[in-house]
Amino acid sequence: MSSDKQKVVQGLTSQTVVTILTGIVDIVSFSIMSRILTQTDFGYFASMMAITTVFYSLADTGIGAALVQRKDLDKKFIDNAFTLSFIIGTLLTSILFVSSGWLAELVADESMKKPLQFLSITLLLYCISSVDLSLLQREMKFYHIGCVRLSSSIITTVVAVSLALLDWGYYAILIKAVLDSIITAIIALLLTRRKCVFSLNRSICGQIIHFSGWLMLSAFFRNISYQIDRLLMPRLFSIATLGMYSRPKDFINTVSNQSGRIFDMVLFPVLSEFQTEKARLKESYRKSLYFINLFTIVITTAMAFNSKLLIRLFFGEKWLNVNAIFVILSFSFVFIMNGKISDIFLRAIGKTKLQFYFRVMQSILSTVLIIIGSAFSIEVLALAFVLSLLLVVFAKMIYISTQVEFSIKDSIFVCASSYKILIILLPIFLALTMFIPHTLFACIANCIIYFVVMSIVFICFPGFIGDYYKDSVHMMLVGKLNLIIKKITK
Repeated sequence: MSSDKQKVVQGLTSQTVVTILTGIVDIVSFSIMSRILTQTDFGYFASMMAITTVFYSLADTGIGAALVQRKDLDKKFIDNAFTLSFIIGTLLTSILFVSSGWLAELVADESMKKPLQFLSITLLLYCISSVDLSLLQREMKFYHIGCVRLSSSIITTVVAVSLALLDWGYYAILIKAVLDSIITAIIALLLTRRKCVFSLNRSICGQIIHFSGWLMLSAFFRNISYQIDRLLMPRLFSIATLGMYSRPKDFINTVSNQSGRIFDMVLFPVLSEFQTEKARLKESYRKSLYFINLFTIVITTAMAFNSKLLIRLFFGEKWLNVNAIFVILSFSFVFIMNGKISDIFLRAIGKTKLQFYFRVMQSILSTVLIIIGSAFSIEVLALAFVLSLLLVVFAKMIYISTQVEFSIKDSIFVCASSYKILIILLPIFLALTMFIPHTLFACIANCIIYFVVMSIVFICFPGFIGDYYKDSVHMMLVGKLNLIIKKITK
């Protein structure tokens, strides 16, 4: 049987390949749409997606997680899980459809009523597909899951771009969202070859709800905390300002969602296998903290260091006024990813009720800080959002450290060891920001300098990055580079 390390590595490898491909498709779509649609279009879309995302959290009842986490899974349990998902999805679709007019007026204006009704069907489809995707995750068919998302992304991107070019406005993005949910549900069902059987057993449904109920409430408050800025901004500022703020946030969320999906798909089923073995959990937590923070700080600095170049490439020149917001929100990536890893551990050890309390705390913090930030400027509001993520992640780390018998002091030390690269990067970043003009040529030069410095440090000074990297990743990296050099020199 494969070791835990082999399962994670194999899962990460297959999932990473398709995730990168999906990410490329999403970024291409993002870039084209940013150039065709206006900030007002994106403002309306952001408002509608904020509303539907809150409903998604109720659709994401944790039933899928219950399927992955359950040790002895039989057909009866699957049928009951599907039935519950179908009932909840139907109920939520109906509620959103009926209340769309009131919600549209509350958040922005009545023009959003019909688009919200159109989007309501995605709730039912999301619930149905969550069962099949969770079964694939349980069987560790990460490559299949990735292919589902990649296929859907390619098809919906072609359709959305075509409609945008035909001047459909934000309806082009709405149709993309609906079509994505339809394609995902169909392909996932075909891959599992599961027969849709309705069954309601009081005992089994009780077990599912007992596990998933707290996850549903946790997801609700999580999405409230992540979407509260978008729900409040149309009233605090304007729809156009929301569009200006949401686009860089969407870019960073695209990166964090794709990255988080890799770790969630792979780590959760593996950790669930030894959820009661504290020694293995402790070592897994130590390594997860180190590598997730090393990964996030590299990505975050890459985005912040090259913000103007990324905006020019993926947004267009007309979006350069969002540069300050982009840089600030780049740092949310670190805390979003740390939050995702913390949530995986909490679910794996069955602490779904506590996860709910953390979500409530996060939603309250986000609301208070964002309202305070809005009194100053949109940049301060973005900073307030990042600060709320940091405070909640720190609270989660304190709790998980006690559960796996790994002190918070050691946790902070492990995270800090991943950030040593900042000692080199920050002075360079500040110098280039202060003394180099912000032309396209200068942006390209900044990008080259960044990747040269990073390559030198990671290849030539592995000890500076940390022992985990030096003893595992660096050896593998150097070995592959040597093979490439040998092939080239032959």
